[in-house]
Amino acid sequence: MNDQITAKVSGRDLSISRKTGIEICNHLRNRTTKQAKSILEDAIALKRPIPHKRFTNGLGHKRGNLTSGRYSIKACTELLNMIKSAESNAQDKGLNINALKIVHFATQKASTPFHHGRQTRRKTKRSHVDLVVAEMSKDDKKIEAKHEKSGEAESDKKPVIEKKVTVTPIEKTVPEKTVSKEIKKTDAQKKNYEEERARLKKIVEEKRKQKEQEKKLMA
Repeated sequence: MNDQITAKVSGRDLSISRKTGIEICNHLRNRTTKQAKSILEDAIALKRPIPHKRFTNGLGHKRGNLTSGRYSIKACTELLNMIKSAESNAQDKGLNINALKIVHFATQKASTPFHHGRQTRRKTKRSHVDLVVAEMSKDDKKIEAKHEKSGEAESDKKPVIEKKVTVTPIEKTVPEKTVSKEIKKTDAQKKNYEEERARLKKIVEEKRKQKEQEKKLMA
């Protein structure tokens, strides 16, 4: 790698997770610094998450064309500062800031000491991150311009609006014949109930008269 067209930045003992750093670095590698900064700024602003493809255990689905992802605000801010410092290092070398491409972006595990204060047997998550940016040639600039135009064309496409189908519930109409039959049945039941009640009243009155006659005979 030619040192004359490259700029390096190394972050040591950064307070970010190794797995999160690997996912972000894999997503930003081989992109321009301008694209990488916009991606990280959108993630910090909770507009667009960083897709996770390797470490996805227990990771939920995010909105958009993603299977799983995270915003990772803390890690994105650390890596955004590294990209900005890489641009400043490239500017000190006299390189064109608008033509920088991320050539190397890797995360390694750092030492994991215990947290400060009362010990709960939990260790910190720390990582080492290395970043190398290089100035693109004319051919690389043409390729990147084509990719940017194709991405803008895809974003300008009108979204497909799905038509919502409204289902109207069908009300079942009861025919008149069945209603009339039910009314007739209820009238017949009422008549039977009244007849049974009158019969019971007669039986009670007869028993009462018998008891009165027995009392008179005993007297």
